[in-house]
Amino acid sequence: MARPTSWASALAMAEGDAPAAAKRLGNFLRDVRTSNPGFELYVVILLAQAQLMCGDVAAALHATRRGTTLHNKHGFARTGFSQSQDIWTLHSQALIANGDVDAAWPALQKAHSVLLVAVENVRDEGLRRSYLNKHLLNRQ
Repeated sequence: MARPTSWASALAMAEGDAPAAAKRLGNFLRDVRTSNPGFELYVVILLAQAQLMCGDVAAALHATRRGTTLHNKHGFARTGFSQSQDIWTLHSQALIANGDVDAAWPALQKAHSVLLVAVENVRDEGLRRSYLNKHLLNRQ
């Protein structure tokens, strides 16, 4: 159930329907917290993206704060639809959107350091470049 909901929400955002994605993800997050808490961070990342796209910057900041707390506490495994640095990049964006530019810089630095850890053992230059530019938040 988790992957179809996540992918459907990502598709809705790609199609420009961030409000529908945010609503779906908000409902899904409540279910995940009780049934599969280990998946919460993945949902929070997508929810924060949808909220930023909708212009709901306060909600996005709330979501990214929860996500960064989860990341600091538990770490984060790579999946097909999110990367470890995503929550930190989104947190930086949410902080900027809420006018807290000074706090955004350390969050962006954390995103960068997590990204570098992810690629430090990739020896092939082409694969490294691909990792760095194929994922939207990595490019940002």
